[in-house]
Amino acid sequence: MAPQPLNQALSNLQQELQRLSEANSWNWEIAFYGATFTAIEQIWQERFLALANEFRTKGLLSRIRCSTRPDALTPQHLAWLAEEGLDMVEVGVQSFANSSLALSQRHYCGEAAREACCLVREAGLALGVQLMPGLPGSSGRTFLADVETTCDLAPEAARLYPLLVLQGSELEDWWRQGQYQALGLGKTVPLLALACLKLWRNGIRVIRMGLAPEPEMKESILAGPWHPALGLMVRALALYYLIKDHVAALGTVPSKLWVPKRFQGEIMGHGAELKRKYAGLGLSPEKIGYWEEEEFQLE
Repeated sequence: MAPQPLNQALSNLQQELQRLSEANSWNWEIAFYGATFTAIEQIWQERFLALANEFRTKGLLSRIRCSTRPDALTPQHLAWLAEEGLDMVEVGVQSFANSSLALSQRHYCGEAAREACCLVREAGLALGVQLMPGLPGSSGRTFLADVETTCDLAPEAARLYPLLVLQGSELEDWWRQGQYQALGLGKTVPLLALACLKLWRNGIRVIRMGLAPEPEMKESILAGPWHPALGLMVRALALYYLIKDHVAALGTVPSKLWVPKRFQGEIMGHGAELKRKYAGLGLSPEKIGYWEEEEFQLE
């Protein structure tokens, strides 16, 4: 990245942090995304981290994180980042499958991706893993294997970004020529729901599903499972799968399901699309109640 855009980014960051400080808005986390942070010149990494630490010293920020590629990490650099105040590194793995990585021209292998994640942990930094279902040459089975590998690496958090075909990309050419078929929403939601269940059961937070709904990006999407409520749809279906398992274990038609109030807006899914599924479990709307407790309870 050229110095001028970096200068502008640093200036914008300083203004935003100052605005938050003057508004008495505290305890934020700051994340350096949108580029391969560890691949820009080290002096610029130092400047961004120094500015973040300045405001952390004032009490405005609680944590500093960045995202990067697996092949832009070394033990020495990670140790330096930890000394400079970085708390967490999210590794844009995308997949651990060599065939998918090669077809996607990622220029690293699955073993290099695993090693990069281990290096982050060994440096004493929190680890995040970013996965991308729908890569060329991948399948649902490939993605779920990636989730298994992620669980073995025990990151603090994961992000799941289904691949989208964007206008002007090389993938657009492949898609138009029939060399690539994008995942549909109907297959993606159940796939991500299974992934979420696996990650949750291993104590791994899923902190993002799908890209943020930015207008310019949305206009350039040609194919792929984009939906503004993707995260809600996936979480709701994952909860349904979990409750379905417990109903089966109960061995009888349940008389009541108690749901923590914080899930009231999503238990039935987007547009109450899961209402019939719950009815199939014997859980009609009048059998579902909401309470202040943090646990679900099936009676």
